Amino acid sequence: MFKLNEIGNLVAGAALELGGSDIAWHKADFCPYVRDNGEPCYDEKRGSAWIECPICGGTGNIYQSPRHIRGIYADNSNRFLPDGSGGYLRGDKTLSLPADLDIRLLKPRNSTDARRILRDKFEILSDECNPDGTRKILEVVFLAEDPVRPVINSGTIYQTVAVQNNF
Repeated sequence: MFKLNEIGNLVAGAALELGGSDIAWHKADFCPYVRDNGEPCYDEKRGSAWIECPICGGTGNIYQSPRHIRGIYADNSNRFLPDGSGGYLRGDKTLSLPADLDIRLLKPRNSTDARRILRDKFEILSDECNPDGTRKILEVVFLAEDPVRPVINSGTIYQTVAVQNNF
């Protein structure tokens, strides 16, 4: 007997493979560097990283090596949609990605610092190559909010995430 959620996952996976873009996903992480005096790179009290950090260069975060995935990138940021009250809402950028990816905003543990949120980075890759053989990057976007996971018959088909160009 067929399970509808398994069939749905197969269809969603095939749609991503056939109609999707190649994407280099860089998972964000906190800078692991600890200075000689025992202080971490990121100072929770000041809300900033050590500017001379040899690991992160003063950003307080690092990106893991890219994992190459397929996803569907939609850019509706140039569209203005009626909001129902006479005004307009600007469209957004989204990525539809496989459901098994652990994509989320990374917030510090046991911290009240709302400024300290790390965002995964996505490089939308071109079919063309650079002279050195690497793929050209069409656009770089960052995770804007935690993913929305649509569920059909208790089986997730894919996850859609809102993305933006600025970190």
